[in-house]
Amino acid sequence: MREENPVKGFSIFKEGKYKIEHKVVNASKGEGFNIGVERMHNTIRQRTKTFRGFHGSIESAYAVMKGIEIYYNFIRRYEALKNKTPSELAIPDLKFETPNRWLELIELSNKFNY
Repeated sequence: MREENPVKGFSIFKEGKYKIEHKVVNASKGEGFNIGVERMHNTIRQRTKTFRGFHGSIESAYAVMKGIEIYYNFIRRYEALKNKTPSELAIPDLKFETPNRWLELIELSNKFNY
């Protein structure tokens, strides 16, 4: 069953007990474009495409996603953040002594038993 919504571009579908709202957007007009989500999805897909043994394993999926999270928050620099990482803004006291941030993060996690 479909109802009209007073908000332009929305349709409301009622299926049983769930109410689902679907917003129709035009990406070429700049309405709700989700390039950030799509970019992240493509990065994960490219990274995991060559992993043959990880299919169906919750533990390995968690490890891959945690690694990507660490990379995006502690290692990857963002132009929008003036060439800084999100961790540099959130934790200004965290200073890396070498260019190998992965190794330093592993050593820090071992030091504090994480």
